[in-house]
Amino acid sequence: MVDIGDRRIHLWVEGEGRPPVVLIPALGDSSTELAVLLPKLAEETTTVVFDRAGLGWSDPVWNPLAHLDAAHDLHEALHRAGIAPPYVLAGHSLGGFVVYMFAAYRDEVAGVVLLDASHPEQHRRLPGYHNYTIRNAARRRVRWFGLRRLARDVGLADISVEGVSRLSGRQKEQHLERSPVHPL
Repeated sequence: MVDIGDRRIHLWVEGEGRPPVVLIPALGDSSTELAVLLPKLAEETTTVVFDRAGLGWSDPVWNPLAHLDAAHDLHEALHRAGIAPPYVLAGHSLGGFVVYMFAAYRDEVAGVVLLDASHPEQHRRLPGYHNYTIRNAARRRVRWFGLRRLARDVGLADISVEGVSRLSGRQKEQHLERSPVHPL
């Protein structure tokens, strides 16, 4: 855990060598999602997996747009942990967006790897993408609350969990667009 002033950020560090490789997980994912890559990468160089604020072991954050601060948080955490630049940054999905933002520290970036990365303008270039992404992220986060069952039981959702799971991808999207309350 690295104290960056207003919160503590978790960096999982393995291996030794230069340049350090920094792995940045996708939206809603923590360092554990990329842990499978650590052993092999750590054989070659210092490898770091970053938990954004509010995820994994990093301190909680109450700002819904905290991911916009992620590049700054990562920069501060790396420096305060004594991990010197330049870095090779590898971002998966929303982690790719963090890589784009971190690239503002040009002199500290040795390379970039984008793994199915989010693009800063994807919400403009892909109509409907923003709502779809937020809806899916919300579903993953609240699944364990059983809100889908509650919505069905009180009559707000017109299809059962089992019924939704049997629909094809496009049928699911059409159902979700028509439902007064999207099953979560």
